[in-house]
Amino acid sequence: MNYDFYKKSIYRSGFHQDKGFSEANKLTNEKIFNIFLVSGKKEYITTKNGITVRVDCYIEDLKDVDILVIPGGRGAVFDSVHDNICKYIIKEHSSLQYLLTECTGAIILARAGLLHGKVVTTHKNLFDLLKRIDDSVTISSSSNVIVDGNFVITAGILTGIEGALRILKGVCGSELMERVKDNLYY
Repeated sequence: MNYDFYKKSIYRSGFHQDKGFSEANKLTNEKIFNIFLVSGKKEYITTKNGITVRVDCYIEDLKDVDILVIPGGRGAVFDSVHDNICKYIIKEHSSLQYLLTECTGAIILARAGLLHGKVVTTHKNLFDLLKRIDDSVTISSSSNVIVDGNFVITAGILTGIEGALRILKGVCGSELMERVKDNLYY
């Protein structure tokens, strides 16, 4: 089984949710997931800590994506940064097997108009912003991970790992997910 796992990141300090997928590759000695770092702009990504990262490809070049991860961070709260990302998600979200948001990544889905009327979560400090973007959402402060169809929406960095583990279970089964979880001490 071979899945393409695309990750888009802007202004990220770490790539925590990748760990579950790359750990699955390591534990099985197989490349179950092809992991790519993707950007919405044709430029390097600079994290909030000043680390510059070269991307593998740009959002407009993506084809045949199975899993898309939208991480959070400070960049997720700025409108103008995500025009290309939102256009891609609007066009492709229904063809994805999974779309995982971590932390404030739900803000980007809201800007794309894809959370209308849904129960969602995000980082607790941005509940008000999420409601301002889409007042039809119901924000769950008691759920760290919400699964709605192919959307897996998580509240923070560590819950991004939990969301990745749920996807891993759906793609590869409980046994491998438990091995990854155990190896990550999660």
